[in-house]
Amino acid sequence: MYRLYIKLPTDKRFKPVDWNAGTQVGNLIYATLFTEAERDRLLAGDLAHPANAHLTFEFRSVNV
Repeated sequence: MYRLYIKLPTDKRFKPVDWNAGTQVGNLIYATLFTEAERDRLLAGDLAHPANAHLTFEFRSVNV
């Protein structure tokens, strides 16, 4: 399982993401978990979109 973190150009730290709401969250309980297949699909599609070029993405492994 993986959790997606995003850093905006104005942010100093990465923050976890609630994918369904499309927002960064401060509490990990609200962050979306992704399988390896979902992570690969996002990296190839949605996250590679030119409109997201200003964002920095990072997937982190989660021990479940």
